[in-house]
Amino acid sequence: MSKKPARSTSSPSSARRSLSPFALLLTGTPGSGKTSLAKAWCEKSGWICLSLTELVEEKKLYSFIDPKDGAKVVKLAALEKEANLRIKALSARSRPASAHAPGILVEGHLGCEIKLDVRRVLVLRLHPDELVQRLSLRHYLPAKLSENKMAELLDYCTLRAFENYGKKNVFEMDGTAKSLEQNLAQFEKFVSSLEQDKSFPASISWEKELRKEAERQARSGF
Repeated sequence: MSKKPARSTSSPSSARRSLSPFALLLTGTPGSGKTSLAKAWCEKSGWICLSLTELVEEKKLYSFIDPKDGAKVVKLAALEKEANLRIKALSARSRPASAHAPGILVEGHLGCEIKLDVRRVLVLRLHPDELVQRLSLRHYLPAKLSENKMAELLDYCTLRAFENYGKKNVFEMDGTAKSLEQNLAQFEKFVSSLEQDKSFPASISWEKELRKEAERQARSGF
């Protein structure tokens, strides 16, 4: 069975939240490698992994399933509330996050769409061509492939994370052409430098690739 991304329609609460010293958010376009990286990090470090996708399933936090592509239309406000309740409960049992003390890693592409009680946000980026290859292996429909490719080209997750968490709390990591082990090593560096705001700057751009895509669509008549 192919893996389909969740979709969203409703808007989350606009209330600002304090940043938890215990949790981090790993987000990015579907197919960027978030889930594999989160699981590998938590297995290695002893951190607790909170999957937003699994939380949606567990609590049935969706309005309906789109019959065209099987995507769940997620209730964002409900997801925000449930995720923050879970983070609060887990934080009460955790020590402050560091490279050597277990923390909470929240993982999911919808994390950029809501406001969670996390200390920092890391957006995992992937070159659009590699993203399309991965999603094709998951048998994504052409329209969904195009939608996710464009989201990556336009820095969608990063820009949404800026809005919801503040630019100073959002960072990026490029996972293009890297193995899981290489990404894991990079993520460990990120966790080790939580207090260094200049580490892993949110400066990844696919401007050249975006221009090529615009030219391709113009030639195709789209």
